[in-house]
Amino acid sequence: MIDLREVSKALASLVPTRLTETVANYAALRESPELLPTDYVIRDRAAYFARINEMLGGGEAKLLFLEFGVLDGASIRQWAGLNHNPASRFFGFDSFEGLPTAWRGRPAGYFDRGGALPAVDDPRVRFVKGWFNRTLPGVADEVLPVDAQTRVLVHIDADLYSAALYCLSYLGPRLGDFAVMFDEFGAGEGRALRDVLAAYGARFVPKLGLKRAGYARLPTRVFGQLTFP
Repeated sequence: MIDLREVSKALASLVPTRLTETVANYAALRESPELLPTDYVIRDRAAYFARINEMLGGGEAKLLFLEFGVLDGASIRQWAGLNHNPASRFFGFDSFEGLPTAWRGRPAGYFDRGGALPAVDDPRVRFVKGWFNRTLPGVADEVLPVDAQTRVLVHIDADLYSAALYCLSYLGPRLGDFAVMFDEFGAGEGRALRDVLAAYGARFVPKLGLKRAGYARLPTRVFGQLTFP
């Protein structure tokens, strides 16, 4: 008699991990349409960031910006330029040694910057070098809790499902209610959000998305408000 479970395992082993992850990521979004915004910006990242900045109170708001995945520092540099409050703080978390594991056809170590930190001429900006699970707890102890005047914006640009899951799971219960941007919503970050919502009974309200083209079915970037019980 044929054991169908063994046959299934054998067939699954023939499917590339990249493909199975992609299927799981997009299936999560198809099954969770409530996570997708109805308002979009098309292609223009500067306009996307500017609209989010206005939603958070504009350039004079006191902001705590936590970015996970820095690369060359383009996003954190842009956000520091949008915000003019001297009491705002910007933290960029990255190993600066590339991906810890393969991702979407890119090998481990891809995005490696040789450990070099980006050049940003703003004393409010601080880069935190290392893996998130080793660096985030220390910074969180330093900056949390925030006062009532501070708006918190978390930027998930870590690409990997596991990294997004860790950051959201660690920060969510500690922040309670905060704004969050996802840079690669269809590449694992959206699935991580769905799983965190299910695990913690949290709530996400999508407010704005960015698409590469008007005809695109799913956004690449998503912004919204995340609330933990």
